[in-house]
Amino acid sequence: MEIKSLRKITRFFLSEKYWRSINVRADKDLLELCMDKFSFPVGRMISESKSEYHTRHPDNLVIFNANLCTKEHGKIWYGDLDVTLSKDRLQQLATNLGCRLYVLHEMQARFNNADAPVFKKPAAVFYPNP
Repeated sequence: MEIKSLRKITRFFLSEKYWRSINVRADKDLLELCMDKFSFPVGRMISESKSEYHTRHPDNLVIFNANLCTKEHGKIWYGDLDVTLSKDRLQQLATNLGCRLYVLHEMQARFNNADAPVFKKPAAVFYPNP
């Protein structure tokens, strides 16, 4: 893929029109932090086959269509997430944000819950380091 195309796609993902359409209220600084510094491309798909990924990583905590949310900022990211492989980056992100980072399942922060994520029974929680 050309650099020009990647820039166009990145601009689209950072546009307010796009985020309003999927009910993500995070500001651009948080989105850029997730996408650039911590290498979590928005809408990331880690495998074309969920069952195949689970077969290759049977001991990993994997959340397809996960949502990263905080009580302070709401939903800041979504996509497929292997929590086991990403735990260090998730911990760093929580520390950078200075608040708890919740990994929620798809239905906890989409559709009827898009504006008010359900933090009860998260898949994982990362606490900021002091």
